[in-house]
Amino acid sequence: MQVRNLPRASPYVRCATSIRVIARKDSCFVEAAEVAEQCDLLIDSLDEPALRKVALMKLEGFTNDEIAAKLNCTNWSVQRKTARIRVILAEFVDFESGEA
Repeated sequence: MQVRNLPRASPYVRCATSIRVIARKDSCFVEAAEVAEQCDLLIDSLDEPALRKVALMKLEGFTNDEIAAKLNCTNWSVQRKTARIRVILAEFVDFESGEA
């Protein structure tokens, strides 16, 4: 299966990185769809739009400096948001797995 490269600005790029990782000749489309769905759930678990933006930009491969420039904030602000994203996603994963 071939996955086309989506432009960074595309709204459909949400989980393109994850899909590209598993979408190889020997992988099936169902697995790719499941990963995309899980990524969407994780992103949707972020309640603040600013956190969602940072998370999506990280998935798209932007550096902290690039994100800071695009969001007109400091690199430190992006680092703080990234740390908060990690905490929220870890809690979400623990909750979904029944460990919370």
